Amino acid sequence: MLEQTGDRLEEAHHHLHAMERFYHHADEFRWSLNSFLRSTKEAPQILASELERQPEFHKWIRVERETLRADPLLSHLAKTRDFLVHRGMLVPRSSGFVGIANSSGLKYGLSWSVKATENSDDALRHYIAMADRFDDPTGLLYPDNSTVACVQREWKMDPFEEDLLKLAGDAWHRLADMVSRVAHESKVDHPPIRLTCLHPVERVQIKRYSHDVVWRWYEELGGKLEHPRV
Repeated sequence: MLEQTGDRLEEAHHHLHAMERFYHHADEFRWSLNSFLRSTKEAPQILASELERQPEFHKWIRVERETLRADPLLSHLAKTRDFLVHRGMLVPRSSGFVGIANSSGLKYGLSWSVKATENSDDALRHYIAMADRFDDPTGLLYPDNSTVACVQREWKMDPFEEDLLKLAGDAWHRLADMVSRVAHESKVDHPPIRLTCLHPVERVQIKRYSHDVVWRWYEELGGKLEHPRV
């Protein structure tokens, strides 16, 4: 059994769930991503350590490592991890919309600055603080009974255009597939490794806020409009 390799993959799995859980919390999301990158970079190294005595292993792992190096996503993530270890902090690109959402998703939104160092709550509060000045163009202060205020956020990393949570999930699957192939070639027992428990990224990207929360913040920020009592 590839006990240590499997443990490191499960650790990466844990950090993926933390990225999902903290998607709208800037620091916690970045720290979880950093930990995910570390775990995925270490997994192939641990695999090599566990199987180095296997006949023909070095030939198989050489081929698989070349495959990983040729994979644009995994190669870039490994280089990103090296940068973080030696030089600095991880600050992905962050962008978003503030608006209203129904049960299906964002219904109407205004492109809004959601900085990589601030929580989604902060972005909504900045919007609310300015709502009196520009007449609340999204209508989130006065939604109908089927909608609520929301922030729709995206995290990205150059040069990729897909959301970072989706990219991380794809990277985990590719790494797990490599481990499964090597285990098969080495005739080592290893349970199937799949990741089916993450929510769709489109659901995670949207954070909804109740009418009471929005109006409590509005009043705390000195808003002058009358509460609609929806």
